Amino acid sequence: MLSKQVMQDFEIIIVDNKSTDNTLRIVEQFGIRKISHLDSYTPGKALNLGAKLASGEFLVFLSAHCVPYDEFWLQLLLDGFQKDRRVQGVYGRQIPLPGTADDNALDLLSVFRIEERLQSTDYFFHNANSAIKFESWLKTPFDESISNLEDQVWAKQIITAGGVIYYEPKSLVYHHDGLHFQQSPERTSGVIKVLRNLNELNLSDIPTYSKERLNSWYSFCLFDSRKNDSILKECLENYVQFIRNFGRVVNGRHLLVSSVDFFTKLSKVLNTEEMNLITFCDRTSESQNLNEELDILEIMRHTVKSSLSAMTNYPEALIYFNPQYPSTTDNDLSNLIWEFCTSDVDLVVLGKRVEGLTWIREPDGSFRSSENFLKPNRKRDKVFEVFLGAGSAFSLSSIEDYSALSSTKLRIIETHARPRMLGPQNVHK
Repeated sequence: MLSKQVMQDFEIIIVDNKSTDNTLRIVEQFGIRKISHLDSYTPGKALNLGAKLASGEFLVFLSAHCVPYDEFWLQLLLDGFQKDRRVQGVYGRQIPLPGTADDNALDLLSVFRIEERLQSTDYFFHNANSAIKFESWLKTPFDESISNLEDQVWAKQIITAGGVIYYEPKSLVYHHDGLHFQQSPERTSGVIKVLRNLNELNLSDIPTYSKERLNSWYSFCLFDSRKNDSILKECLENYVQFIRNFGRVVNGRHLLVSSVDFFTKLSKVLNTEEMNLITFCDRTSESQNLNEELDILEIMRHTVKSSLSAMTNYPEALIYFNPQYPSTTDNDLSNLIWEFCTSDVDLVVLGKRVEGLTWIREPDGSFRSSENFLKPNRKRDKVFEVFLGAGSAFSLSSIEDYSALSSTKLRIIETHARPRMLGPQNVHK
């Protein structure tokens, strides 16, 4: 189909990743000489490798799964650059073959519609049938470190820099395999991670039914300055940063359970307006009944009950933060609050999937595995390390009835960086 195009001013470059289907023998029959071999595959590596061999003004990408629909495919694709001087990338429509499986056909027909469009805010782009300016690739090559959506990551960079993407539905290809929406949970998880990073959540866009929930947020900080005297300065800095990050994300207030000494030090760093947002409970006071034997939920429950009269709004939820952790980022806070406000959940925590084996230490000093580690990876338990004190959203009802940690209404937001907790860590030999 490339040989039948009405436009013939192009060269063909093959990037081969250890193919076993006679690809190389076939392309040799067409006299193609620019062939590059790739051993370790990611989409970005393959695209960049082919682009390095190119000598033209435009780079046109055609997936091995795709076949041009007619002889006008290439001309129509490149005509897209004439639609607007800002266009840096053009992608075309993908349609199923008659024998394409129904689920793949549904994906293709749903995603690739018949109306052309200029995209100045939408990062969707699909390299299977696309073209970009060579000079754009020189400035912004594809990310070789990711295994999914390298095209959309590229498009976001282009649009952020002031460029636009154009969709030309008349430039069609048949796509044998569809868009792989029906895929393994592991691959789906990888795609979702990239999509979350691409489409950062903005709490101003939260669904209308959930906006009222944004007006009644409190943070909860439990901190024993006596036990953490050696790291007190760092903890104070972490809490100040958290308060300011929290204020940027949501219009909330704070409950602080600590010593008078910590509260006094805090007042010397925060301004008056910030201090007025804090309701302080002295953990060392006998009247507070907050002894060291109580767990976090019990102290939360006691603090909320005793502080209700001082609260401007009945709290929808508490964000728990331990200043021994670095401050929760704006993005993680937004993700936590978004997930809580738009879902029927009692607890949202930050966490990381634990890839290695995990073990539980018994009271007698022995250890046992927390999963059947002899099974294949895909059949093992999915174990997560959660960072409760790095930022966790608790519903007030789950604190009052002490059900938060046993609730099935729980979500884990995978954070991009594993928070490092200040202070000595236990080592078991």
